[in-house]
Amino acid sequence: MTTLAVTGHMDLPDESVPLVREALRSLLAKYSEDLTGVSCIAAGSEEKTS
Repeated sequence: MTTLAVTGHMDLPDESVPLVREALRSLLAKYSEDLTGVSCIAAGSEEKTS
């Protein structure tokens, strides 16, 4: 089993999202048979207060 961990930002500009998705799909395609993803990204993880 291949396990990849991910961390990053959730608020990408709309025009970046398709580019990032395609890059990730291309990069991860060779692992598609046994890939497990692990992420600490969660909605609200970068909540801003006024």
